[in-house]
Amino acid sequence: MRTSAKIGLSIVLTASLFAIGCTNAPEGEIVDGVPSAETAEASGGSVQQVLESDQDVYEAVVKDGTPAKLGDDGKGGLLVDATGTAVILDVPSAPLSFATGKDFAGYAAKYKAKPIFDKNGNVVGIEGAVTQLGNVVTLDHKNKKANLVADPIASLLGGTAGYVTVGKQLVCLTEECAKQNQQLAPATGTTKPLGSRTVCRGSLCLSIGSFNTNILNYKNFGGFTDVSGGFLPILCAWFGWFCPAGADELMVRPTYIKNDGARWGTHEARRAGAAHVEQSRWAVDFGFFAIGDGDIRSTSGVCTEHFGRRGNDVISGEFTSEGNTRGQCPQAR
Repeated sequence: MRTSAKIGLSIVLTASLFAIGCTNAPEGEIVDGVPSAETAEASGGSVQQVLESDQDVYEAVVKDGTPAKLGDDGKGGLLVDATGTAVILDVPSAPLSFATGKDFAGYAAKYKAKPIFDKNGNVVGIEGAVTQLGNVVTLDHKNKKANLVADPIASLLGGTAGYVTVGKQLVCLTEECAKQNQQLAPATGTTKPLGSRTVCRGSLCLSIGSFNTNILNYKNFGGFTDVSGGFLPILCAWFGWFCPAGADELMVRPTYIKNDGARWGTHEARRAGAAHVEQSRWAVDFGFFAIGDGDIRSTSGVCTEHFGRRGNDVISGEFTSEGNTRGQCPQAR
């Protein structure tokens, strides 16, 4: 399962925390635009005074944030362009409710979702693909928090509540909601999964991984490639602090594995100058994934290839996997 990246700043940011991004910095030096702990103390204050609470971060993002750009990824899926700093994804603050599946599909069409039909022509689900470039946050206005987005589709459709209502059916889009409403799916098992990890070549380090959300009404399989280097992604997304230099080229290419072992739907995301690329395919199914043999609905795992280049330093041929890949991942047999 994918580890949630929705982390509010519920701890006090002390000088020691900032030192993570300023390792071996000479006294008074500014590293990546961030004052070192020594600089903060020398100025008569502390880093703790810069950002002391969730509300401080929330107010800073409200003041300086810019909206994510949503569009077509050129392959029929949704593009979430979050390149830049303090990029905000506008999501529903209250749960959405639709009288019918057709109504829900009509709403989700703006996110490049396509309807799923049963044999009688009724809309019983929606599906699509999403490419994300850069990190993006949502704003919780009620609790005055900014949260790093773990799943843009679940956020766009489920909002802060994590679910939608279709007719009288509550449809969970997050694991938290699924646990609360007994909507967890049976385990699919794994075949030597290759977990998330960091790989380095020369000056370039990549954080790579695959993810698998598999709950009763929602599936989302995909992968990500990040430029790494001991930075703090939350502060990078919020303010551009601790952000590593982008790569000359960054790529993630998930391949989806069906229950019968067939490979389908390789969908690549590639970007120059970025520090994060992510691609996934997803489906929301009101029929509890019991209808037909549609692509993502019958997917059991994902095998993801990762690539990065900075100058002469190249990382290629690296794979991660999640779920049951049926022996189809090159390094997960």
